[in-house]
Amino acid sequence: MNAKEDTNKFWSGFSIGAIAGSVILYAFATKKGRKTIQSLLKGSESLEHDLEGILELLKKNPLSQKTK
Repeated sequence: MNAKEDTNKFWSGFSIGAIAGSVILYAFATKKGRKTIQSLLKGSESLEHDLEGILELLKKNPLSQKTK
């Protein structure tokens, strides 16, 4: 590798780290960020329950069962 490729990789990694750090700082250090995290967690819980219901319906559906 040459020095230019190493420099590009450094700045790419630095940029990704800075963006990730900013997002984490915003999410945990501000009230709005904490509320956003709470709403995402609530949404993921309801998604889990919805997914379980969909899987139960698919198990009961006669079209999803193999015919011999």
